[in-house]
Amino acid sequence: TMVHEQMSRFFTGFRRDAHPMAVMCGVVGALSAFYHDSTDISDPYQRMVASMRLIAKMPTIAAMAYKYHIGQPFIYPK
Repeated sequence: TMVHEQMSRFFTGFRRDAHPMAVMCGVVGALSAFYHDSTDISDPYQRMVASMRLIAKMPTIAAMAYKYHIGQPFIYPK
């Protein structure tokens, strides 16, 4: 799924030769800055929503980490 446009700026904080998995881990951690208001970890439903968001965004984040690593522009999902 789509990630927030500002997420693409997080990638520029990493060196181009950083391993894509390390970059991806950092960006996944930054997701909490975008969904902080709707996550109550004591509510099972909200935990499920947060899990689904993360799983849905992982292919896009992984692709962006790889594209950043090889120096190519990001391609957004259709």
